[in-house]
Amino acid sequence: MIERKLTLLLFSFVLILGCGRKVDYSSQGKSILSKTIIRDNDLIKVPENPNNHSSLLPSDFLNSIGRMEIGCTVTHIGDNLAITAGHCLAASSWYGDATFSFVKNISCNAISGRPLSFYDVSFGVRGASSGFLKGRCKKIVAAENNAFRDFAIIELDKAPVEKLPLKLSNRAIEGNEITIYSHPGKRPLEWSQECVLLDKRSDELNRIQYDCDTEGGSSGAAVLDKETLDIVAIHTNGTPDSYFGHNSGTTMQDIISKLRTEFDF
Repeated sequence: MIERKLTLLLFSFVLILGCGRKVDYSSQGKSILSKTIIRDNDLIKVPENPNNHSSLLPSDFLNSIGRMEIGCTVTHIGDNLAITAGHCLAASSWYGDATFSFVKNISCNAISGRPLSFYDVSFGVRGASSGFLKGRCKKIVAAENNAFRDFAIIELDKAPVEKLPLKLSNRAIEGNEITIYSHPGKRPLEWSQECVLLDKRSDELNRIQYDCDTEGGSSGAAVLDKETLDIVAIHTNGTPDSYFGHNSGTTMQDIISKLRTEFDF
């Protein structure tokens, strides 16, 4: 049943909540991974009601973004399914993560062994608000964390009406402008402002790079195309100063390619 839901979601090419329009960008655990601010800190705090700020996406879009209790960012993609980073479900320590091959249809804590409450997701954590809805993780539908891909799709018992669906056409294209909304340091929602998709990393990690600011807790955040608001990647990695100071993520084409193979559609 869940596999069918996922298949239907990926075959749905309907854009919601204004996706496809141009947006006016002018007018209790520790967080996973290290600080990854690029040069100046450009992160902007998102108020409880972002609708009064023309530079921010409206609440009916941002309501789809949640904060995982362990310290990661999650996005509802529809039918109580949500996407995040695979390493969020497999932290071997508070400051590291365990690699693993592709898994599906297992318990939310099967890899880490941590209490299930660590994988609760609160939606609408902005400003002084602790959120309007909490979803509990029921199952890891699909996940992987290795050099080639780092992503997870989980099923929640509750999720917002708002969603940001995946589409087979979602692609990370070098040179396109992107933006990220996330929960850096487990704080209420913050906005990275805009940056540009760069080339792939040249080390062993198959990740696309960008200079949008993130911190630990931003892991799993949707990397959004600025113009279409499509999810084009999932934020997964900060990089130390010795590696040129770029952040990076797993592209949607890599994730969708794996899902199509594993779920045979």
